[in-house]
Order: sequence, then structure tokens, then C-alpha cells
Amino acid sequence: MRQTICLVFNRIASEQEQDYEQEQEHGEKESVMTTNWDEIFVGRDAFVKRLLEVKQDIFIFGARRVGKTSLLKFVEKKSWENPWTDNAAAFYLSIQGYSTSEKIKRKIGICFRKRNVGVGDNLFEDFSFFDFLEELDLKLDGLEHRVVFLIDEAEQISEIEKKEPGFVERFRNCVESLDSIRFVLTASPHFKKVFAKSHCSAFLSAFANDVLPVMTRNEIQALIGQLMPGIGAEEAEEILEYSYYQPYLAKIFIGKLLQSRQLRPNLERVASDAYITNALDGIFPNYFEGLTREHQKIVSEIHLGQFQYDETYETRLRELTQYGYLKYEAKEYKISNWFFNHWLEEDSRRHREKKKPRPPLRPVVLKRVASM
Repeated sequence: MRQTICLVFNRIASEQEQDYEQEQEHGEKESVMTTNWDEIFVGRDAFVKRLLEVKQDIFIFGARRVGKTSLLKFVEKKSWENPWTDNAAAFYLSIQGYSTSEKIKRKIGICFRKRNVGVGDNLFEDFSFFDFLEELDLKLDGLEHRVVFLIDEAEQISEIEKKEPGFVERFRNCVESLDSIRFVLTASPHFKKVFAKSHCSAFLSAFANDVLPVMTRNEIQALIGQLMPGIGAEEAEEILEYSYYQPYLAKIFIGKLLQSRQLRPNLERVASDAYITNALDGIFPNYFEGLTREHQKIVSEIHLGQFQYDETYETRLRELTQYGYLKYEAKEYKISNWFFNHWLEEDSRRHREKKKPRPPLRPVVLKRVASM
């Protein structure tokens, strides 16, 4: 299985190099194909509708580049096709880099002005962040209007908590008490683990939790069937096992890895680009860098076969297994799946190449040119 995947990768790389050479010879260059997340999300329409109905507050977790930001902006756009009536009025705001709740309040004011929503300047000037939300909720309730704040980069909440102790608890109480305001937050899955452990798990319990992409097991299997006609149940299950770390990997390119000749030619290119861009350059570096140096060292040593087990490592090993970095099989800790292992191999190779001594520069001999 793994040999098959590696062979396919090598063949694809070789074919892409040949294609590039041919393009250069003919003076032509194809347009770069990018992944269209709108098309590959199974269940996206139903999920967007659920966000627009704002019957509950939702915390969405998803890896880097999985499409959290584009999803929130799409929801905002859809909400303003018919605001204040069928849908809630949605406002997108990224809080990345924000260190105080006052900055979030100011950002909401900017969002309101952008949409020509007037609620009175005194609402922003005379009240603190949480008092402002309560006053806004009363105004909206009187108008029978609903608002949903689409908050991106919600990892920043932990930084605000450091500056304003008690912020998390007050935010949770606010989420549970407001009637006409809903919150949709996005963050990485790693943040969910860290936040629940080091801060307040009760805060997360105030939200319905979802993980992007929004796919059920049956939906993944159905899509694999579309990508790979005639695939058996056991093979489909094996694909799910290999893509366990991020289920959506199965949707984009996994079919190509095993039976690429059955796919449409343009899908092969998209699949290959998606793997390189979203897995090797996006997802796994994001998760790996999210670990402490001690955890990174354990993962690297296990990958290289250099790890020496000691009871003092047991807690960290259990955490890494729980987070999805490792798996425990036959009384041995291993890298959780083929994709993560492949990224570690590529990362190690890049580091080795950087450390290689550069060949010495040849001395340049300057020759005197005889004057005419």
C-alpha cells in the first residue's frame, strides 16, 4: 500500500517535470489550478443554512487552509442577500492580534458602519464590551432582529484572557444569556485541546462543536466511490484509515494516489497541488509547530526510530496519542498515519539538505584585455 502510494507520487512528479519542459519548449504555460473549496465540501450548503438560522452558538474547528475564513465570509455574503428577514445579519471579524475586548468592540463598530447599520454612537462609547453586547441584544430584541458575529482566529481569546482575567468566564455567560445575538467562532483543533485543558472547558461547552470539513463517514465513502469507480468496501475503509488524521484529505486526492488513471486529467493536477499545498506546506507544519519543543522532540525521535522509552515520557506520549500525532500498536508508539509520516520525511530531508556544505566557489581569474 505505502509502496504503491510512493510510486504514484514519483510518477506524478516525473510527469509534471515533463509537462513543464514541454510547456517551455512550445512557449506555452497552463493556468495554475487551485482548489475550489466550495465544490469539494460535502454538506456545505446545509451547514451554511444552519449557520444562517443561528439557533445556537457554534465553535468550528479546522486545520490551517481547510477553508474556515472562506466559509465565514461566504456566510456573511449570503446573509446580506436578504438580511433581517429570513436570515440573521452576519458580520465577519477576525480578531487575530487583538489583545483586549475593547478592540473587538471597535471592530464591531467598523463592521456596522461598513453595512450602514446605525445603533447609536453612545452604545460604543458609553459601555464596556460585555455591557455593549447586552444593550445591543435589547435593541435587537425590540426590533425583532437577529445578529450573528462570525469570529475568525478565535485562538486570540486565550491572549485576551491574559490581559483581562475573567474574560473567558464572562464571555461564556454572555453567550448563554443573549437572545438575539449568536456567535460562530473558528480555531484550530489543537487550540481546542490546549484551551480545554489550560483554561475553561465550560466555555467550550456553551457552543455546539463542529469540525471542518462537515462530512459524515457515509459522505466520505460516497465521494471516494465517485472518485474511484468500482472501489470495494475494504479498500474504501483502508483509505479512511490512511486519511484519519484529516478526513477531508480523502476527498481531494486520495483516489488519485491509488487509481489515478481512473480520474479526470484535470482532477489529477488539482489533487497533486492540493496535497503539496495543503498537507505538506499547510496542515502538518501548523500542527507540529503548535507542539512544545519537548513534544516535537518525541515525535521526531519516534519518526527516526531513535526514541528510548522511559516512564517519565508516559504522560506526553498519551497526550500526543490523544491529539492524533501518534498511535499505539503492538506495544509500540508510531506516527499516527502515512500522511503525517510523509511530511516528517520531507521535513527531515529539507533540513539535511540545508546542512550540506556548499561546494567551494571556483576562483575567478581576470584576464587583461589588450587595448586596441
